[in-house]
Amino acid sequence: MQERAQDQQHQDSHQTPVSEAAQETPALPPQSARPTGPLEQSRRQSEDAATALQDILSSPSVSAKLRARSKEAYRTTLAHTIILLPPLYFFGFLYYTDVGSVTFVLAALLAVKKQRRGWAALLAAVSLLFRQTNVIWIGFIVVQDVLHRLAISGLGTSGFSDPILDSIPPSASAAWSILRTSATPFLPTLAAFAAFVRWNGAIVLGDKSNHRPEIHVPQLAYFLLFTGVFAWAPLLFAFSFSDELPLVAAAMLATPARAVTTLAVSIAIWIAVDRFTLHHPFMLSDNRHFTFYIWRRVRAYPWILYALVPVYTLLLYALSTYVAINAVTIWLFLSRPFEWPASGVDRSRSESTTMRFMW
Repeated sequence: MQERAQDQQHQDSHQTPVSEAAQETPALPPQSARPTGPLEQSRRQSEDAATALQDILSSPSVSAKLRARSKEAYRTTLAHTIILLPPLYFFGFLYYTDVGSVTFVLAALLAVKKQRRGWAALLAAVSLLFRQTNVIWIGFIVVQDVLHRLAISGLGTSGFSDPILDSIPPSASAAWSILRTSATPFLPTLAAFAAFVRWNGAIVLGDKSNHRPEIHVPQLAYFLLFTGVFAWAPLLFAFSFSDELPLVAAAMLATPARAVTTLAVSIAIWIAVDRFTLHHPFMLSDNRHFTFYIWRRVRAYPWILYALVPVYTLLLYALSTYVAINAVTIWLFLSRPFEWPASGVDRSRSESTTMRFMW
């Protein structure tokens, strides 16, 4: 206990001064401010153990669902990617709502994959008790279920046997039927959430003053940066940094039209950063978080935000080009089949004469 007190004193001595508003902001949820004692410590330890258990159980559950669709190494990697992308796994023993939130959202998604929509709706409702913004994930889960059912429905009526085109419903009524079946179990949860928002006057149950809806356009730029970091090698630098970066930059300025477009996009991003960047007090309320040290330097040197504008533009060009190429390729694959002569296929292997464009 003495060592813990000394550690706390040492940490307090290194607290970086922050704004008055930030100092008044609680660093942890209100429950954490309760008086500590033997019973309270036991309760906290039980909660920490429960969140750690959620971490342990999540990865095998996701991996098991992927087992029928992929090889061992791939599904293991994918399962861990799903679990670890929000870096909660390594901090699951800490007392906070993130782990429970992610666990119940993933559990709801798994329940939908197993066609247990009632359980999925219940699990999604529980996730709202952890994070009210999880209501967005309910929409994601419904869309996932609709797409999955379209893929396996076999509602198509094309003139030749084609499993991909046959999965496309022939009418809007068929698509509406699938959407209604997928969404109906979640309607009570959504209705209850709408009633809660009306009664509460805000989307969050906690401190409303620090959880107000705001227009945060630079969030899209942060998304580009996040995606670019994790997709760095395959998207931008397939060979080497020195080879690929000049090629991407040159492509952005290859013609006068591209140069003007690049300049216009850069100006738009600059305006978004200048007019719509939000500095939430929570970013500077607790020096135990990495974001505290990052954002403290951003506040001290505002030019950093503007220095990233060319990076945002570069990533937007690279990612949008990547997405556009794949979108066109998928469209050609699905919508532009063509026929080979019967002499060009191996009938002994049941090869179809219907062919598709691909890489």
